[in-house]
Order: sequence, then structure tokens, then C-alpha cells
Amino acid sequence: MHWPVPAALRLRNSGLAVALAALGVLLSAPPAAADSAETLPGGVFRLHVRPMVAAFNERWSSDGEREQLTHDLDDVELDNQVFTDLGQLERVYGMSDGSLSVGRSHIRSDAMIQAIVFAAEYGVTDRLTVGLIVPYVRAVNSLGTLSMDPGDIGRNPGDGKIKEDDAAYLPLDHDKDPSTKPLDPLEVKDVKRILEEDYGYAPLDSFKTHGLGDLELGAKYRVVELGPWHTSLQAGVRAPTGDISDPDNILAIGLGAGCWAAGFGWQNDLLPHRDVRLNLTLRYNLQLPDKQVRRVQMAADLPITSEDNKEEVWRDLGDSFEVEAAAAWPPLPWLTPYLRYKYFDKQRDEIRGNRGLSYESLMDLTDGKNHLLEAGITFSTLSWLQAGKTQVPFEATLAYEQSIAGRNRAIVTHTVALDMATYFKAF
Repeated sequence: MHWPVPAALRLRNSGLAVALAALGVLLSAPPAAADSAETLPGGVFRLHVRPMVAAFNERWSSDGEREQLTHDLDDVELDNQVFTDLGQLERVYGMSDGSLSVGRSHIRSDAMIQAIVFAAEYGVTDRLTVGLIVPYVRAVNSLGTLSMDPGDIGRNPGDGKIKEDDAAYLPLDHDKDPSTKPLDPLEVKDVKRILEEDYGYAPLDSFKTHGLGDLELGAKYRVVELGPWHTSLQAGVRAPTGDISDPDNILAIGLGAGCWAAGFGWQNDLLPHRDVRLNLTLRYNLQLPDKQVRRVQMAADLPITSEDNKEEVWRDLGDSFEVEAAAAWPPLPWLTPYLRYKYFDKQRDEIRGNRGLSYESLMDLTDGKNHLLEAGITFSTLSWLQAGKTQVPFEATLAYEQSIAGRNRAIVTHTVALDMATYFKAF
């Protein structure tokens, strides 16, 4: 089984809105640990339950360096590039462009995806296996740090003589009205109020959600068995049943990609020894265009924008290409460790709208790349079943996966998963 969750965490996050999406092709049918070209025997069902946890608070920058998930809002001067209304205040008081700042922000968060993935496979024939994947996902983005260094703006105590726009806020050193009382700098609570009341964002706080992820349906056909070389072809579709991230919540995490997708794969096994399996898998994932309501910011690294810049845009999320290479060798018939390398390459998104906004900001840095290593071990009773020592066909695989390199906001994930599977024959 090719497990899709949490594949989209390997891509990018727009601001902090991370979409959890299944970008892989569906079914492979590993008899034990590593993915393989094998299919189920005809008339046999295999059922999986896979709890998994992925934790992350970093992403890969455009230079391939690690940076905080909240990089675009952490240690940032909140000037007129972030809060554009400050430009009006600068003009009212004859100040130079960019001279006023609300303050310097400090924000850090830790995100976690918890999922239980249910899957069912059926061997239609000895060569053809079909299956369904149903993920139930819980996403948490915990706000750990939220503070601000004082800036140049204070709240107007209300003298009734200021008539210009943005009269609610004044420069701390303003001299337009000598009778105005000295002002105190804005605090975090004031900035949160600005985000909510003036920009239409949800309260800036830790984020939690749960629900159904994107469903996947697919098939695998074993094409060739030539001595030690086995090869299979895969095809599958993904349905957008998971909620996408809320554009009005800065810390939101989505449960799905929001669009239909089709995937195609080619799996190859080489069995140089009866106990050794080498696997090479290539996959291409085609994401279909859709329409979604998004906030169109001025630039990719400026996630805050006015509610006026919210629009239903046409999207064509970039297709992705995957390469996996794995090796499995059982020191015991019932215990198989494996090691797998994964390379994930996603093309650039295409975004279009009708209002002349900065749609390029939603496309920049979306051509993500990620390199991952996975290590695991599988316990299986199938050899005991064949020897008549048990009546229970059961497999359990414990795996750990980590991102080791990447670019353009691919997420640095640490994932632990336990896959439990059993078999039974159809009547």
C-alpha cells in the first residue's frame, strides 16, 4: 500500500496555511516492509489500520536551509509592507515611506498531524489488485511564542480633532495637536484586534481541526515476472473530501488539497536472493484545476493582506514526480527491516484571477523539493501460517520517516507510523 498521508507536508505552506493532501498514487501491495510490485492473490482481501503522527515546526528555504515554519511572521518589522494602512498615516504626517512600524513581531508555533488511515485491498485476479484509502485526520498548530517589541504607533486617546483616515492610531512623536496626551505603544492585544477588526482574520491563537481527509481509489496490475525481476503498473484517483485551509486563519492547517487528482506509478522489484528485495518506484501525480477562495497577498513572504484582496481564484496545483528506492532483508522469516529513500519534486502552481491582484505571490516558491529517509521493521505471521503454526495472518510495520533536505518551503517532517494488516479470503 502506498500511503499518502502526510505527503503534502513535504511541499510548502502559504504563510502558515498548510494543506494536508494525498499526492501519491494509490496502491502498491507490500508483502512485508518496503513497497513492492507484488499483487494480492485472487480472491484475497487485505485490511489495514495505520495510526501515524507527523510533527514539524520547520521548513526548507529557497536556499535549502532550515527555517521556522513561522518565518514570514517571526522577527519581522510590522511596517507598511505588512500593514499597508501605515502608508496613509505616513503621508498624513509627512513622514518618509516605511518610517512607521507597529512593532517587531516574535511568533513561533509547533504543528502536528495525527491520522488514522483505513485501507482495504482486494485481489481481483492474481495480477490485479484494487483498493480504497480513507484517512481521518487531526491537525494542531500550537502557538508557543507570541510577543512584540514596541513600535512607533500608539492608540489615539480621542481628541476629536483628527479627521484623516486611520485616526484611531497616531505616531508616538506626533505634534499635530499639542493637547493630545502622550501615547503608549501598541501591544500584542492591539495588533490582534487590528487583524480581526480591520483585516477580517480569525483570532490569532492555537489552531485545531479534525475530519475526513482526501479519499483515494486505485488499482495495480502486475505486468511482468521475469526471473528475479517483477514489475507492476499503478493508477488511482484522489477525491477532494478533506477541508482545505481557511484563508482567514493565519495558523490554519488544511485536511486536503481541495482538488481532484490522478496518479500513475511504475514499480520494479529485483530479487537477487530469495530473502532480499530491492525496489525502485516511479510515480507521477496529476492535479486537476479547481477554484478556491484565497487571500492574494502582495508577495509570497508577506502572508498578511486585507480582506479586500480575497477572491475566488482559478488554481492548477503543480503536478509532482516521486522516486523511491528501497531495500528489505529479513534476518528471520518473521522479521523484516527495511530502508527507503524518497525524492519528491513538485511543479509550480498556476493561479489566475479577474481583479488584477498579485497572483504571482500565490505561485512563488510552490515548486518544492524534498528528500526523505524512512526506516522500518515488519513483523509477519505469514511464514508461520504457511508452516501450519498459526491460523492468524497478521503483519505489523513500525516506521520512522524524516525529511533530510529540500527547497522552497518543503516541510521538515518527523513521522512515526504503525501499520497493522490482516488477510482473509472471499467466499
